[in-house]
Amino acid sequence: MNRIASLLAVSLLLAWVAVAHAQLPITGTIDQGVPSSSQTAWPMVPAQAVETMSRTQTSGSNAAQTLTLPGSPGRRVAIRGIVCYLSAAGTSTITISQAGTVMLDLGTFVDLAAAAWSFGLATGVWGAPGSPMTINVGAGGNGVTSTCSVIADRS
Repeated sequence: MNRIASLLAVSLLLAWVAVAHAQLPITGTIDQGVPSSSQTAWPMVPAQAVETMSRTQTSGSNAAQTLTLPGSPGRRVAIRGIVCYLSAAGTSTITISQAGTVMLDLGTFVDLAAAAWSFGLATGVWGAPGSPMTINVGAGGNGVTSTCSVIADRS
């Protein structure tokens, strides 16, 4: 009985974590209620939904690739994670840029054959409002292709 209760408790905890940390789209306005010092309601605040911008792309043989995440007026791109895979032994580089300026240089990676390299930040790498961001992946070497997935959103 204790084992069933433990499994149920863990399941409920995992379900709560999934719901509590989910990014639910919110549109329209948010009513902030009535302040305690007066009977006048707070102003209504417009809200924008978070837009998922995740994508996967594969380069040509021994070719660099650029993944572009477009900007939108008044909204900021946030890169949450990058996963890259080389098809064979090789060397590659990864940078994150905005408006031609490198914001984050993740360095050179050697011999990533049959293994994925991943980069993730809980808070994300944020761009300026309205500005696109690019992930630049260097050529992997003779006969090597790179496949990269980017987890990103715009809010």
